[in-house]
Amino acid sequence: MSEAKDYSLLVGQAAKVRTIFFGNIMVVYAGMVSEQVYSVVVRWTSGNNSLAYNLYMGRDQKEVHLPKGKLMVSSANRERINFRFFDGS
Repeated sequence: MSEAKDYSLLVGQAAKVRTIFFGNIMVVYAGMVSEQVYSVVVRWTSGNNSLAYNLYMGRDQKEVHLPKGKLMVSSANRERINFRFFDGS
């Protein structure tokens, strides 16, 4: 059964949403690049290794798939994003 947790992030804030093996998956809100597009950074870290990538979504897109889970975005504006993370394991 999947677990769900609610998050609210300001621009630049990060939240650890999932631990995989010895690493962590974090989500960082990068704000809105235009009136209709917002950006989320997905960051994976394990020891001294890491990777990150930006996802750009239209304002109406509410579902974002991540490794081993998904985000359901309830709202996104210039300052804040509110979402629920569903664990996919």
